[in-house]
Amino acid sequence: TGKSITPVQLAESLALQHSVFSATGEERKEAIKKTSNLIIEIAHQVNVYPVGQAALADDGRILVSEPYYDEKEDCV
Repeated sequence: TGKSITPVQLAESLALQHSVFSATGEERKEAIKKTSNLIIEIAHQVNVYPVGQAALADDGRILVSEPYYDEKEDCV
């Protein structure tokens, strides 16, 4: 089983999401990269994989879909 997200990770995630929303140009690209890396780290830690798709909305929200499988065996 996975661990829970830590308060530090939650605070960092919220700060990064805000920076994506408020940044422009190269700063925005860097904020998106940092946010994506944190999402990956947290997802592995809390055992939420597999996910279907993950996307970062223009307003900084993180959108995650459930995976789709034709057969149960495909989800291994």
